[in-house]
Amino acid sequence: MTKLAQMIADYEKAQATTNELEAQVENNPTNTALEKEWDKAYAIEYKALIDLIEAIVNLTNGQIDKRTARQMIATRLDTLKAIADLA
Repeated sequence: MTKLAQMIADYEKAQATTNELEAQVENNPTNTALEKEWDKAYAIEYKALIDLIEAIVNLTNGQIDKRTARQMIATRLDTLKAIADLA
């Protein structure tokens, strides 16, 4: 597995954890401990996203800017995974 593929996998795992905790918080909005867990999970997801954005920018020597990289992650993650597997 390439470094980019691993970064994508890490981002997806963090995103899934955040989404799962968000659903739990919505079902139990008075649970402050659960909300703190969600806050931590979201911070991990956000860092994984930023790291992935920066990796894409660096791999393309800046030909893809941060905004475009973020858009690619949001709309074309499957395509990015296929490319990362080829790299």
